[in-house]
Amino acid sequence: MKFVLKYKYYYILLTLSLSIVACDSGDIYEETTFKNEGIKCNTSIIFKNISSWPIDYQVAIAAYKKEEAIPSISKAIGKPSIGDTTHIELTGIPFDTDRISISILNKSRKSVTDLYSHSIQPKEIESQIRSLGLLSIDLLDFTRVQNQFFSNCINCHGGSSYAAADLNLTEGYSYNALVNVNSKIVNEKNW
Repeated sequence: MKFVLKYKYYYILLTLSLSIVACDSGDIYEETTFKNEGIKCNTSIIFKNISSWPIDYQVAIAAYKKEEAIPSISKAIGKPSIGDTTHIELTGIPFDTDRISISILNKSRKSVTDLYSHSIQPKEIESQIRSLGLLSIDLLDFTRVQNQFFSNCINCHGGSSYAAADLNLTEGYSYNALVNVNSKIVNEKNW
């Protein structure tokens, strides 16, 4: 019994010391209000070919400064259901923004390709609210395929004066070299 009382005494002493340490000073601070400075942009998007939604990349609304591949600010867009309209708003866009885009970003937030892009003119900067309206974006755009997949291939397929297997995958040539064209290497006898 004496053993239980001894530990009960320590428990009460520990509880009292913790309650004294845990008390705050009671100071009351002014409520801080954060101003949302910069441009505000909103849009609604209908995505076509949802089955082609990028898995290892992020679709985002992004604001870019002149000739930069990494956005100064961006907001991820979640994968919608088929037929849904996605409503998105990006706030706090810097005034020195050159363009606002719906982009596919890699894990480093670098733009892989733009699915839609709107250039901002200096006279538009005066308006702090911008609406891109209703957009219809097809995820099966060939420009996306070019930028997302062929960028690693062009070293051998047309990046120099030589195109391996006579297959030029550089921008402006890859579509005509691949779409509705018979293979120059594989013929029907090999299949």
